[in-house]
Amino acid sequence: MNPRHRSSSSSAGPRSQNRPSNPPIPSNLQARRASSYSLPTHDHAQTAGGAATSTGVDVRQTAITEEISEIKRYEDFTTIDWVQDAVQEQARRRIWRTEGARFWDQEGAYGWRRKLDEAYDAGQAWLVMTIVGVAIGLNAGFLNIVTEWLADVKLGYCTTGFYLNEAFCCWGADGGCPEWKRWSTFSLINYFVYFMFAILFAFCSAKLVNAFAPYAAGSGISEIKVIIAGFIMKGFLGARTLVIKSLALPLSIGSGLAIGKEGPSVHFAVCTGNVISRWFGKYKRNAAKTREILTVTSAAGVAVAFGSPIGGVLFSLEEMASYFPLKTLWRSYFCALVATGVLAVRHT
Repeated sequence: MNPRHRSSSSSAGPRSQNRPSNPPIPSNLQARRASSYSLPTHDHAQTAGGAATSTGVDVRQTAITEEISEIKRYEDFTTIDWVQDAVQEQARRRIWRTEGARFWDQEGAYGWRRKLDEAYDAGQAWLVMTIVGVAIGLNAGFLNIVTEWLADVKLGYCTTGFYLNEAFCCWGADGGCPEWKRWSTFSLINYFVYFMFAILFAFCSAKLVNAFAPYAAGSGISEIKVIIAGFIMKGFLGARTLVIKSLALPLSIGSGLAIGKEGPSVHFAVCTGNVISRWFGKYKRNAAKTREILTVTSAAGVAVAFGSPIGGVLFSLEEMASYFPLKTLWRSYFCALVATGVLAVRHT
């Protein structure tokens, strides 16, 4: 054998023995393998994250659904068309003037009837303001009398007439009032009767509102502002809300709860204006003109609550309507003046 070849073979033996069994892996291949090995873990984390995300989406969707259902307690989520109402009013006036020009010169019964119809149409707004002002004043007087009686009946009763409060029962009495009797001579029993009457009045008020007119809850000023702006809430200013509001308000105040009548007075006054204006075709067919009545009656509601017609007009001007022309200003003051006058006469 060739010695050179032997030496090379012998020298190659130790090197082959010291050589590692697994050759070194390049760094890029290690990274690739690591990413491939971690892929199932990444998929598992992604699946868990997707489940958590879907759960969060379901929770948010449920919250949104509940919020929408709460908003939809207003039956109609729409607004009025101001342009369409203005066009219809212009068309109505144009037809009215055309027919008037055709028959204005005619004499006899038909001619006078036509003139009376035109005068009625021109003064219909003032007629509505007068009727609404009288109705608001009478309703405010009724609320004041019932509230005073409910507040006094918790303390005692009148022997001459159970329907009389303490002020009317002891009218003109000096040095005591024998006609007015306490429920008992024991203060503890009087306290128990007072407490039971307060609970009864509050329960009756809440039950009436919850069962018959849920829109009667609260002051209603915020909703009235958006209604005047053109929002539609059917039933919020209806006859049922007016009746329940007029019955539940004195019960709530008479129970001794820490509430006032100023905000609810605006609500029942605007309800009165809305109900009465529906009797007249000029306002029944035009939602934009009805908003003018609502603005006017809100001033009357504040006026009967504070006894100040000018204060009611200023409140309506500042808080209720963004569009307040001069004719609305005068009509608001007139309606507020009529309402406070009727209320003053009712108290005499």
